[in-house]
Amino acid sequence: MSAFADTSFLCALYHAQPGTERADEFIRVTASPLVVTSLIRFEFLQGTRIEAWRHDTQRVAGYPLGEALALQLRFDEEMRAGRLQVLVPDWETVFRMADEISERHTAAKGYRGFDILHLASAKALGIAEFLTFDAAQRTLAEAEGLVVPL
Repeated sequence: MSAFADTSFLCALYHAQPGTERADEFIRVTASPLVVTSLIRFEFLQGTRIEAWRHDTQRVAGYPLGEALALQLRFDEEMRAGRLQVLVPDWETVFRMADEISERHTAAKGYRGFDILHLASAKALGIAEFLTFDAAQRTLAEAEGLVVPL
């Protein structure tokens, strides 16, 4: 069965940081491709661009543009190789589910919109396993009945 990978998982998978060893181990023992959406793809690529900007403007944060471009290339190569599978949910269903999830949880815990959309996407696609290293995202996914194995 495929697992839905959120942006924090992908960032750890492609760039050394806390969680990278666990992400690598998960990939080593998993035969199925990881599922992402075009929204996850956008957020991951945008994240690499913002890290390059941070490095360029602050020099003590982020990473150089060359590294950002290499991460983007690796991500796209993983998609072409079939290790990442971009699935397209019914976006009207995703937005309806996201609104319901937000109504149930945001007032109490302050969840971010993209996190809710990613979770709703996984649910709309019928994927029960959710990969994240974001503590708030983990709490929300578990509250919504998804399995978070890491």
